[in-house]
Amino acid sequence: MVDYGNSDAEVRYVVLMPNASLTFQQAVMFFAGMSVVSLLVVLFYGFVVGFTFFRLGIIVVRLLPNTDDEKM
Repeated sequence: MVDYGNSDAEVRYVVLMPNASLTFQQAVMFFAGMSVVSLLVVLFYGFVVGFTFFRLGIIVVRLLPNTDDEKM
């Protein structure tokens, strides 16, 4: 997407030490990419945690009716 030049050393320098000559579009693309990545990570971990609590809820619901039947 972004042309940093042909030299590998130049690319390495730009990646490791981004100077103040970043354009507004590059900054917007960087923050948009980071926000998308963080959103995907949050969704993935939210799905894992939600699925875990969903399974725990199923186990608890299976265990609860036995005690209710004994009381009745």
